[in-house]
Formats: sequence, structure tokens, C-alpha cells
Amino acid sequence: MAKMNLSLFGLFMIFFFLFNLCLSCPGDQKQALVQFKSMFMEATNSSADDPLFGLYSWNSSSDCCQWERVICSTISQSRPVIALYLDSLVLISFFEVTTISSRVLTPLFGVTSLMILDISSNYIQGEIPGHCFCQSHHIGIP
Repeated sequence: MAKMNLSLFGLFMIFFFLFNLCLSCPGDQKQALVQFKSMFMEATNSSADDPLFGLYSWNSSSDCCQWERVICSTISQSRPVIALYLDSLVLISFFEVTTISSRVLTPLFGVTSLMILDISSNYIQGEIPGHCFCQSHHIGIP
């Protein structure tokens, strides 16, 4: 009897682990978002200790659907990222305005399921190729 309970427990744990893998964001999208964070930190001379207005939860060891500023689809099992609310990530100072090159957005081009991208109030400078976000229904860049 104890052997059967142990087998059922083991089967349950395997099922639970596989089920959680299916209900998390795709690995390539997580990698793209972590790379964006890294490039953004470099562009703003931020350190790992800086809170970065909600990007501190972005790390490779957690599900990106649980991160702040990230919305994932609830329709698909793979839970692709469908919205990023990245507005106002740059600190505003009375003495200087930090502009950021549009190149920091490059990793986000790989998130093909993205429908909403809000990058407003970040002082992004440079061209953003329109073909890179052709799936997006709404891009906020005021």
C-alpha cells in the first residue's frame, strides 16, 4: 500500500512539473525580455541594485508571465507575451534628461506575439523599424 502511494505521489509530481512547464511563457520570449533588461540597464548606467521601475522581477529563473509590466495570453497553453507596459522606465532629473538609443528595443523584435507595446515617456532616440512590430495592434510612443 505504501509503495502504491509513493508511486502515485511520484506520478503526481511529474504531472505537476510538466503542467507548470506548459503554462509558462516561451523560453525564447523570456530570454528576449531578460536581454532587453540587460541592454536597458547598460544604456542607463543602472546597476543590479536599482529597482528599474518594475524590471527587478525580470530574471531567468522565474516565469515571465509573473513579472511586473508583462501580460501573457491566457488562451494558449504556451502563454505567449501579448503586452508589455514599459512606460516611464527612465528617471527624470531636473538637471539632465537621459536619452536611450532605440537599439535597446532590438530584443523585443523577437516577441512576435506582442500586440501591445507601451514604451512612452522613456526618451527613446532613433529609428524604430516599423516591420519589427508588424503584429502589434497598439504601440505607445508619445
